[in-house]
Amino acid sequence: MKDALKVGVILDGQTVNRWVYQLLEEIIASDYAHIVTVVYADIDQVNPSLKKLPLAYQFHCWLDKFIFQRRAALSQPVNLDQLLHDVPELIFYPRHLRLQVGEWQGELDVLLNFSSLVVRDPKVQLARFGMWRFSIDNQQDEGCVSSCYWEMVNHDPVIDLSLRCTNSDLKNEIVVHRSKLPVNYNSVCVNQHQVYSVGKLVILRLLKGIFNFGPDYLYQQANRYDQSVFMVKHEERLPDSNYQALANLLRVLFRYLHLHFTYRNRWRWFLNFRIDGNPFPYLSGAYQSLVPPADRFWADPFVVSGSSKIFVFVEEFIYRAGKGHISVLELNKEGKLLGTEKILEKPYHLSYPFVFEFANNYYMIPETSENETIELYRCVRFPDKWSFVVNLMEGVNAADTTMLFHEGKWWLFTAINQLPEFPDHRELFLFYANHLFATEWTAHPSNPIVTDVRTARPAGKIFRSENRIYRPAQDCAGRYGRAFNLNEITVLNEQEYAEQTVLKCEADWESRLGGTHTFNFDNGVTLIDVYKLYKRFSFYSV
Repeated sequence: MKDALKVGVILDGQTVNRWVYQLLEEIIASDYAHIVTVVYADIDQVNPSLKKLPLAYQFHCWLDKFIFQRRAALSQPVNLDQLLHDVPELIFYPRHLRLQVGEWQGELDVLLNFSSLVVRDPKVQLARFGMWRFSIDNQQDEGCVSSCYWEMVNHDPVIDLSLRCTNSDLKNEIVVHRSKLPVNYNSVCVNQHQVYSVGKLVILRLLKGIFNFGPDYLYQQANRYDQSVFMVKHEERLPDSNYQALANLLRVLFRYLHLHFTYRNRWRWFLNFRIDGNPFPYLSGAYQSLVPPADRFWADPFVVSGSSKIFVFVEEFIYRAGKGHISVLELNKEGKLLGTEKILEKPYHLSYPFVFEFANNYYMIPETSENETIELYRCVRFPDKWSFVVNLMEGVNAADTTMLFHEGKWWLFTAINQLPEFPDHRELFLFYANHLFATEWTAHPSNPIVTDVRTARPAGKIFRSENRIYRPAQDCAGRYGRAFNLNEITVLNEQEYAEQTVLKCEADWESRLGGTHTFNFDNGVTLIDVYKLYKRFSFYSV
């Protein structure tokens, strides 16, 4: 039986944020790690005086917490006395940082730094797998008061969260995990709640990964990232004055009021298509539109182009029903709409009808995340009759599942949400099996393989061109459905995965379009979906 990892923790004191308490609680309850040492830093030595915050900034923080109380829970102070009452303690000062592991309770595997101390001295012997600390937007300490503030004020597209590692074997601090998270433009509390939730998830994943896969696992994770981009250091920044803090507050408030009172919440998704015979998809050029009736939208198009007709499988969302089903649109070869038909409906929401051909049969995997399943259907009469085959997975909140048959295996790409309180937090997970109808899928050791909101969520079928493999991916930075990318898969095997973005498509060919998030093509027919927003006081879409 494997020995659990020995974990040490550096804290500013016995009072910590609730997310740290919950993390330590889960480590203690796990079978892969336990806490053997807690180290308390001398805060007076580390930070003898904190700059007084402008009153307007303090008011902004108070107002934020008042409005978003539920999302401020993870930053609430909690006392650790009972949780760590039997764990050996140590107090040290900045001038005594060069402590050897022999001075602590046993040899440490991992040292988690949740204090205000930032230790980057590579000569410090800390722990077998180093000292870990979080950084937000390359700031020196994940706990700094400005965390997630400027991303909201400046309307940044993403929050950059990284987990950094320092030990005596490394010349520099390295990044072992990086997430690009969506930004809530109304609340620091909501953003911090998301960051803390992801941070807790990341540490538990890495500890479990080292335990399951061995010592090389951590450095395999580090090899996924370009370390050169993390060397820039940004100092903690705060509003310089009450004037600046008040201006920032008004900026956030007016931006919210403008969006809330100018536009309706209803989105109008419709389809754009092009019939050009081009064997490789290109994104420039003129599109024709397929616009649904006013009581619904069409999105997530998948196309099968036959010899005489074109069939487009879509999510058809009826506003009054409040959920989607799968329909097929029938077009002639000139693109004229001949008819529509509902082909699959369930008590729960359906979308993203991933249609593919295998062994002379058509199959479909619609998104059924509301049912916590990944469902496979076979076509028994094309294109309108489909029968259920098997649940590929159960008990999983998975969206936009996309399959690829590659080198004798089926590879299942799916966007999983492990944070239910953040519906848009999707990370890309990869699984594989020897046959399509498997109910047991092997998880890739690098899961989640993509943790960037700009490239994680699938946006269409994976395709090959000139011996290269491309994966369309949604770019949800800034807002859901903003754009999509084409990513080239450069490494795909049972141990490694890598991809790089080669092309981005934003809905900028018409000023009134708000975004696009699906791309598919077949036999010279290209389909994408686009949307427009409705103004509240206009009969026309923007």
